[in-house]
Amino acid sequence: MTLLTCALARVGWFFFSHVIWLATGYGLPVPEAAASHWFTWALGAFAVEAAVGLVELPKWCRNVWLCLSAIVGASAISLTLPYIQKDTFLHDASWMLMHPLWGFGFFVVVNRAVDAERNWIALLRQPRLVTIAAAIGVFSYSLYLTHEIVIMQSWRFAIYSLPPMLNTLLVIIPATVGFAWLYYRFCERPYMRKPATKLSTQRLEEPAPVFNSNVSIATEEA
Repeated sequence: MTLLTCALARVGWFFFSHVIWLATGYGLPVPEAAASHWFTWALGAFAVEAAVGLVELPKWCRNVWLCLSAIVGASAISLTLPYIQKDTFLHDASWMLMHPLWGFGFFVVVNRAVDAERNWIALLRQPRLVTIAAAIGVFSYSLYLTHEIVIMQSWRFAIYSLPPMLNTLLVIIPATVGFAWLYYRFCERPYMRKPATKLSTQRLEEPAPVFNSNVSIATEEA
């Protein structure tokens, strides 16, 4: 139900922004809007919860054929979308379908990778994929905050002689991850909370007085 709601939010936001455009002439952001990507973000959350054992995913979430179908379909749409005439139903339907297909395809990949990693851990006791994922996980919030900015500005540094897929894999993704790390290093990490000081620890360890000073004085005068 959660995934269905998130998927419908993508479609609903598209039509809502279109209505606003017809009524006021004001263009709301559609590809950059959060509602357009709730579905893929929810898939990521379910993948993490399944990896740590909070939820049990059905078997079709690890189906290789569904994974390949989704990735091949998303790839085909990505390659043909620039050649489809805009302001047509085919263009809009293709755009709304492309990112959810990407998200589901790699959702299955992550689930199978987690299963494989568990088997490797059981056999080798070396969580390699977990280590690699943890390295990016350290600055994942910075990646969440900055990835859309880098993607929106990628036309400035993209190598247009490369095919779109290679351009994305070899240029845009490394630039997105690199910028997120820089943002984390200079804008997020310096403001992280530090451990409590020794002074605070000492104050917590000091025993509290049994009697109040006022009570002691009153007793002496009596």
